[in-house]
Amino acid sequence: MIRHFFFAVIGLLLLSCGTKSDKIDALIFELTGQTKQLQLPEGWGQFNLGWRVSPAGNILVINNPTSEIAIYKDIEDASPLVIKLEEDGPDGLDGPRQDIQWGYDESFWVSTFGDKLIQFDAEGTILQRVSIPTERLLAQNVSLLNFNFIVEESSIYFPAAPLTFAWNTLSVEEIQKTPNLLRLDLESNEISVVSTYSTDFLGTNLNKNIMPTLFRGLNGAVIINHNFKDIWAFQEGELLQKEVSFSQFSPMPPSSSKDIFEDMDEIMRLLNYSDAYWELFPLPKQQLLARIVKFEEKPEEEVFGMEFIPSKWGMILVNSTYEKQGEFLFPSNSYNPQLLYSDLAGMWVCTTHPNRADIEEGVLVFELLITK
Repeated sequence: MIRHFFFAVIGLLLLSCGTKSDKIDALIFELTGQTKQLQLPEGWGQFNLGWRVSPAGNILVINNPTSEIAIYKDIEDASPLVIKLEEDGPDGLDGPRQDIQWGYDESFWVSTFGDKLIQFDAEGTILQRVSIPTERLLAQNVSLLNFNFIVEESSIYFPAAPLTFAWNTLSVEEIQKTPNLLRLDLESNEISVVSTYSTDFLGTNLNKNIMPTLFRGLNGAVIINHNFKDIWAFQEGELLQKEVSFSQFSPMPPSSSKDIFEDMDEIMRLLNYSDAYWELFPLPKQQLLARIVKFEEKPEEEVFGMEFIPSKWGMILVNSTYEKQGEFLFPSNSYNPQLLYSDLAGMWVCTTHPNRADIEEGVLVFELLITK
């Protein structure tokens, strides 16, 4: 994102605007109407896609149902490199994939259910395989969650959680001692603890989703997202706790008054259908960080994964020192800001939403959003 098969569901963490511009805090946001198109490979649908933007601006799109990826040099690249990720065979993953992330050097990495990492070059050739040494963590009742990771030059960062399905059987004090961010040193193949759970986030009610998700921040930062008003930014060896909150959300994360582990509908509501801080995108050209929020909404029929696109989304922008610059509400039923990238012109936000009447088959459409 938070997830072995169940945690993968958690990892998929897990207001109508009506006007073309909205002034909140210091910035004015304007949807310009200017668009660009990304042509998907033949046979791909426009939904249930993963989206990764590299530090250099290359785009990797994941077709989740088929385990294919397409690598674009830019948004208007008409001839992406398409790679089929096989589970078996000499060039296979040795098991089902978990996450796919860009490396720092334009290679990409894949994690698997078998605690393996495979690094590929930009052409899809395997460069190395890494076994994640989880034995010591398991002995300490810590679960390394490789559904999500961030790659730096000599390190890979993973979220972590208590090795307990029903984490609300533990005390706040016990969870507070548990790592939520781990670092794997690629040279020594050793894991160290970077951060543990904060009592500010845990509060007193553990009937909530405590699984963290990681995102790349500005200037080499690794961001820990707990679906909470605060984020934790690990940068230059220092861990910073910063408030990056949305004005219409509660200061506390969604929780339940009952034991969510006795009610699957309730846990699915908390993981997927509550108000949520969903994605973070670095915008290096603007030296801003975008935090995407989605509003509570449950589909009429249960769906799995990214096939359900909520109708209501918002965005918070902060600068490189995490000072809030503004927030914005997207017009309802019109945008999917889970797919977003930036260039010198501004932010390009995906308009391919299932409730729009003007969807083009096999194409993702992006509209320019600028700030003033």
